[in-house]
Amino acid sequence: MSGPEPSLATSGARGAVVTLAGQVVMVATRVVGLAVLARLLTPEIYGVMAIATGFSTFAIAVTALGIPMALAGATEISRRAPSTLFYVSLAFGVVVGGAIALAAPLIAQLWGEPQLEPVLRWLALAPVMGSVLGIFQLHLARQLRFVAVAAVGTFATVTSFALAIAVAAGGAGIEALVIQTLSLPAIELVVLAIVGRWLPGLPRRLGADERALLRDARHLLGINVLGQTGRYVTAPMLGLVATPAQVGLFDRAQQLVLLPLGLTIDQMKRVALPVLTRVRDDRERLASYYRRAQQLATYGTGLLFALLAALAEPVVAIVFGPGWEAAVPLLRVLAIGGIVRAFGLTVQWLHMGGGSARAGLRFNAWAIPLVVAITAAGLPWGAMGVAVANGVGWLMYWPLAVRDGARAAGIPAAPIVADAVRVILTVLAPTAVVAWAAASLVTGVWPMLLLGLVGAMVTLAVAFAALPRVRSDVTGLVAMVRG
Repeated sequence: MSGPEPSLATSGARGAVVTLAGQVVMVATRVVGLAVLARLLTPEIYGVMAIATGFSTFAIAVTALGIPMALAGATEISRRAPSTLFYVSLAFGVVVGGAIALAAPLIAQLWGEPQLEPVLRWLALAPVMGSVLGIFQLHLARQLRFVAVAAVGTFATVTSFALAIAVAAGGAGIEALVIQTLSLPAIELVVLAIVGRWLPGLPRRLGADERALLRDARHLLGINVLGQTGRYVTAPMLGLVATPAQVGLFDRAQQLVLLPLGLTIDQMKRVALPVLTRVRDDRERLASYYRRAQQLATYGTGLLFALLAALAEPVVAIVFGPGWEAAVPLLRVLAIGGIVRAFGLTVQWLHMGGGSARAGLRFNAWAIPLVVAITAAGLPWGAMGVAVANGVGWLMYWPLAVRDGARAAGIPAAPIVADAVRVILTVLAPTAVVAWAAASLVTGVWPMLLLGLVGAMVTLAVAFAALPRVRSDVTGLVAMVRG
């Protein structure tokens, strides 16, 4: 694989490392927050919140309109474009938030959960804030101020969880989760405006630049909406046939899988898109950059999922505490499916950064509904059936997505799939098996976790020493970061 241009590769890779470092802190914060809240709240409460969050998160994806990603993918933008598009996005957010508030009684009636109505009315504020949050984040990202973006996200995450824990400890129930959900974007918006020293100017009529960006945003909107549908539709679907407690168990297991996705794959998109956009006209360099970006996901997110599957029993016991044991097999299955899911989602970087957002929309318009349909086929078998079917759906999605994204970008698809398969067989699978076997040798959740991690580290060291391709991958990524 040919090497990327050193300066641009180093800038992108360092931005990726800073972003990932910030996400590691946020993952740790979220895990601690989940651990504390799971001991203060019941699975039933989480089940109701999971159904409501499915609607609000989908609304956030809709209200973003794809505008932040369109701005990120633009090689040049006028000074007034971000301000003008800010008001377009905000207006749409108000409309969608109002629609959720109006639909809250009907949704509560259909799902047979009266508590959904007040929760959804409060969560209607989330798409209003989410509609403009991405523009503030992008303002810093386009200046390559990745440290500031990561720091703001970390501060908002820590503060929102602290508020939720304080409210839950005071005896509140689902109100604590509502506060956590709404305070996160609110805090981030305020701090980003202060740190970025940017506020939108007065609204103006759309110019030619803004109209062109909105055309691109429509395609990116479709990709975002379809991606969020595949991510958050599962819990509401399960809520139609299962009890709130079963939905809560499934949702907590799913959240442990969504954390690495949301805080690595999604966040890395902010770094990957500007870099891929700059080299989109050179197909050889585009292929080189994307393969290197996928390696970050393979050795990072993929390895994390492999360990999560292997050590599901001690992880659930430590994070959620007693009463959540039924989530262990669900977490195992969802984590295995999360490996191919992460690989498939990185293709969005290629579609957007490679200038083929329209092709990505056409592909996801049928591929994501296919994943949802396959997932729904598991509903008769309850939560476990849904978990298995979801993994099968993403396993089918990944190679099809690579084929479509590579063809649209004009680069070969086979090396992309081969890279990931090779790492799965030579690194991820052996590491997971050894970690599981080592953890099985002892009793007690902490000894199981520690011995499992030791076994994983030994396996990784052996792979690095014995396999030249693994050494080449790792040293290549380190060299990019160090310049």
